[in-house]
Amino acid sequence: MWLPPPLILPANPAPTAETEVARPRSRLLYRLATFLVRVLLAIFFRRLEQDGVEKVPVDSPVLFAANHPNELLDPFLVGCFYRGKVNFLAKSTLFAFPPVAWLLRALGVIPVYRQRDASSEMSKNEETFRECFLVLERGEALGIFPEGTTHAGPSLLPLKTGAARIALGAEARNQFALGVRIVPVGLNFLERDVFRSDAVALYGEAIDAQAYRERYEADPQQAVRDLTADIERGLRSLTVNLKEKEEELLLEKVKDIFKHELKDYVPGKSASDELMMTRHITAAYYRMLERDPERVRTLSRRIWGYLRLLREARIRPHVQDMTAWSACRYLTRVVPLGVLGLPVALHGAFHNWLAYRIPGLYTDWTQLAEEEIATFKLAVGMITFPLLYALQTAAVWYAFGGPIATLYLATLPATGLFALGYFEYARVFMLGMRSFFAFLTDFDFSRRLGALRHEIRGELAAIADDYLADSADAP
Repeated sequence: MWLPPPLILPANPAPTAETEVARPRSRLLYRLATFLVRVLLAIFFRRLEQDGVEKVPVDSPVLFAANHPNELLDPFLVGCFYRGKVNFLAKSTLFAFPPVAWLLRALGVIPVYRQRDASSEMSKNEETFRECFLVLERGEALGIFPEGTTHAGPSLLPLKTGAARIALGAEARNQFALGVRIVPVGLNFLERDVFRSDAVALYGEAIDAQAYRERYEADPQQAVRDLTADIERGLRSLTVNLKEKEEELLLEKVKDIFKHELKDYVPGKSASDELMMTRHITAAYYRMLERDPERVRTLSRRIWGYLRLLREARIRPHVQDMTAWSACRYLTRVVPLGVLGLPVALHGAFHNWLAYRIPGLYTDWTQLAEEEIATFKLAVGMITFPLLYALQTAAVWYAFGGPIATLYLATLPATGLFALGYFEYARVFMLGMRSFFAFLTDFDFSRRLGALRHEIRGELAAIADDYLADSADAP
């Protein structure tokens, strides 16, 4: 995101009538939009967790500075659970269509003009700055994504200085008496583009913009750089940062295959615990890569070899931890529940299948970037589900009457979600059982695979213990 150089503006000691002009046209519209977004997020994500919300100040203007991995889902996650209103900065191209521009303005979204989008209009960013100052002077929250663009990279991009310029500019207008706090927000998607996956928003310690007053008065540009660096440090501590996509894939495989062993080091079953485990694995990986790169390369080759053997034999990793007795107990518990739930799952799948498939077909057809897929799935689903529910209910009404149609409509969302979880679990169950029986029939292969897994497990445990020991010794 492009923003102009630091502005030293005349004092604006208190909110005035000018401040009131920038108020959103409809608070009711914002509340309605927030409610709808919460419902949509609850449907789209299997687990959606907020950790560290207590760190967000309640008695001062707040500037949320978040990473930007998932297009339009990111402002939804930041804004819809905050106690008050969050006004977001968004690229000016989103305002090209007048009805959309009206809606965005009514919701408090502020356009920012980037050089690659509208180089001839970049002078309008002075007005963008003024609107941001007015938001903070009203005591409202401002949301900004200082990476400047959404991306699917494995690491945080270098931050633009916009968040720091806005915070310090607002304070300078008010003799550093406004009390702006910058809150870093780490948005983490465990499977970025998958429906019914997990998302975690981590809130960091608030940064007090007033603490930079002396530096700003002495050298505004240096103060902006210092504050930007502190925001970046906060964001990096709340996100998983890898140097290469290949490393991201390797560590994901390690986490998936050896998650039972790794959870001994990070107990808990929540999405936040899984994210913590990923961050610990990443830190341990880079620490060992720095100290003993050959050890890391050897272990990587073993893991990829192990994965290749599993793939060639079409064996699921977790079946190696099963015995015949544990498999029988598992079957006696799961099969009856599966039989009882099948009619409900079939009803939900049949009546929700088309509405569910259209968003996926659309994203496949348009060949969207990875960071755009989830946003467009959600957007298209907001159209297909209500539309097809209405058409299907109308058909049932015509055939069977109003009471039956009302009951039918009431069953659609719940049975659809049930069917989604049921058939996903059934797919994993069938693959696991097939893998288990294949694993049992080839004893020589099973022993070799088990020995390789045992070696990898021991090496991972040693690396984890070394990492924990180093962490305990660190000051």
